[in-house]
Amino acid sequence: MGRFSTAFIVAKDDPTIRVEFQIFPDDLVISKSAEYNSYPVVGRSEPYRVYSHSNPQTYTFTLPFVESISVEDDPFPIVVPIFVGHTVAVLNSFTYPQYLGGLAKAPPLVYFVVGSYIMEQCIVRSVVVTHPRETFWGIDVPIIPGLPVELGAALSPYYGLVSLQLEVVNNEAPGFEEVGYYGFGFLNNALGSMGSNL
Repeated sequence: MGRFSTAFIVAKDDPTIRVEFQIFPDDLVISKSAEYNSYPVVGRSEPYRVYSHSNPQTYTFTLPFVESISVEDDPFPIVVPIFVGHTVAVLNSFTYPQYLGGLAKAPPLVYFVVGSYIMEQCIVRSVVVTHPRETFWGIDVPIIPGLPVELGAALSPYYGLVSLQLEVVNNEAPGFEEVGYYGFGFLNNALGSMGSNL
């Protein structure tokens, strides 16, 4: 599959911080669970169950990224390199706190979008990066002027696998009526003003 530009992760408060899927993941795991307290009852073959709470919905998947280029029209066609290392750094950054005025603030919220199927506001729970043994490492750009290339250049991977776990954060906790048979009414709750930010 070619570049899947309708699938991406973007920072909620800064739409310029955006990572698009190059290739759709082999597996996309969507998980949601409910917790019940069980109370044994004399003479019953099973306990009496009382609903406690539901756990947040999560998305777990692995994205492959390869060194590539993008052709953009702004206003004339230009070739923009897409570095695996930069992509990894952007995704990793979503797990770091923000420091504003010396105070720590939670990592930024992101929007996770896959066409019209998934449109969720999320936190990034984990980012695990793997560079398989067969990954080609190349020399990209000299970073120390005046030194020989082998000493002053940046060594960069041309391939990487990034495993992500995203956890949905709704502005208001949705119920059965919002997410069940009646459709995707929860999208407005989750996304809020997303449309104006992308």
